[in-house]
Amino acid sequence: MDGEAKERDAMIDEGSLAAILGVSKRTLQNMRCRCEGPPFVKIGALVRYKLEDVQAYIAERRVQTASRPIGAGG
Repeated sequence: MDGEAKERDAMIDEGSLAAILGVSKRTLQNMRCRCEGPPFVKIGALVRYKLEDVQAYIAERRVQTASRPIGAGG
């Protein structure tokens, strides 16, 4: 597996994602229960997030102003 594939398939745990997003682990748990937040992988009792999915989740929420997403016309 090359470096790019390893990075794409890299996974992080709940604590790491909470730190990246600046939220608590409890907030992430609530987001999962409400089917919100980035996609996750459940392995037994463990929850993991693909770094690629986290990056896409953040990119989808990037806004230029409070009222207009980046790339929106007008």
